Amino acid sequence: MKKSAFVFFTAALALTALAGCRTTEDIKNTEANVQKESRDAEKNESLSRYISVDLRSNPTTGGGWKIDIADKSIAKLESDTYVRDEAPSGMVGVGGTETFGFKCLKPGKTTVKFVYGQMWEGGSVWETKNAVITVNESLLGSIKFE
Repeated sequence: MKKSAFVFFTAALALTALAGCRTTEDIKNTEANVQKESRDAEKNESLSRYISVDLRSNPTTGGGWKIDIADKSIAKLESDTYVRDEAPSGMVGVGGTETFGFKCLKPGKTTVKFVYGQMWEGGSVWETKNAVITVNESLLGSIKFE
């Protein structure tokens, strides 16, 4: 029993020592890569070929979002999905998140109007949001709400 405990202890010690075997150069390279990746991410943080916008919604109240893009040649609405919030079984009237996906098509700027409410005749508007989608020469875009 003492022999197996000694073998186990020795193996664990050897593995621990090997795991720490990195040269100073390896550590510097890793730190430099992390710093470069961080700088790159900061530069392109909000740029993407596909822009996603999450807005709260509750279709059980008859409410929904209507999207109006001023120049559909710059960006187009490519997807509209809704995910209901988690709720206890049988609970009704639960809201959720509606996600709109816009695809960047060509360089330029276009305005997008988001209108939330009951979109049928005689329904009411509860909220309006305006945004600008900007697409650069690389077809990377961003959205900024006003």
